[in-house]
Amino acid sequence: GRSGIQDPTGMQATRLESEVGVISAGAVACQNLRKAIDRAGYRVEELVLTPLASSLAVLADNSRISGTALIEIGGASTEILVFKDERLRLVKTLPWGSATVSSDIVKGLGVPLEEAEKLKARYGTAQTRRVNPSEKFEISGPTPGGRREVSRELLAHIIEQRLDEIFGLVFDELEAKHLLDDLPGGVVLTGGGAELDGLVELAQEVFNMPVALGLPGSGLDGIVEAICRPDYAAAVGLALYGRNRRLDAGAGPVLRALGRVGGWIREFF
Repeated sequence: GRSGIQDPTGMQATRLESEVGVISAGAVACQNLRKAIDRAGYRVEELVLTPLASSLAVLADNSRISGTALIEIGGASTEILVFKDERLRLVKTLPWGSATVSSDIVKGLGVPLEEAEKLKARYGTAQTRRVNPSEKFEISGPTPGGRREVSRELLAHIIEQRLDEIFGLVFDELEAKHLLDDLPGGVVLTGGGAELDGLVELAQEVFNMPVALGLPGSGLDGIVEAICRPDYAAAVGLALYGRNRRLDAGAGPVLRALGRVGGWIREFF
């Protein structure tokens, strides 16, 4: 028999087989998500895997063919998606993300979570060597209204240690599936946690291959500048997914839903 056929329509055969992957999600979480969207006045057509949606926004067609790993760094998790020959070769979720980094800053510097998030955004970097050892900044002290100085190098060290560990776990997943030598398209980073300074360079060191930041907006018109950030990848990908479904199935409920979403986007921006 023949294998690797993408579309068997019109072919003759006595037996058809397919390798499929099963993706599961918590029933309660899905129900709560549907209820929240229903209360906002919309109707859920279907649920889409977050990194799969993001891949529609940040990966070119040739990347899906040649072999590319998409790493989406979210708040609570890091998602791994590998494409090869336009097929999904790996889907994996690691239960650590940018919120884990923020938690480490809370413990390492002894500051509240809200302050840790601000420090990470303003002074954070994924590589300690990018920081001047003498550079310092102020954080809240142990007493009300108190302030104290800490080195930016310490903050960078806390961040780098955790991200290096997360990338190391991703590396192990790729190695276990024998995919490291099958990724000529390299690695693409996306998600809200991917905007951190020095993250692309750190990933290049860990994976020893080309790494790029995945930005949505390519091929789109209108408010592209407003959404050309990694944390918008999933949202843009969902819109593209809905558009593709509309084009495949003709105008229908998806078209009406997209019309309402488009109106909301115009009001928002």
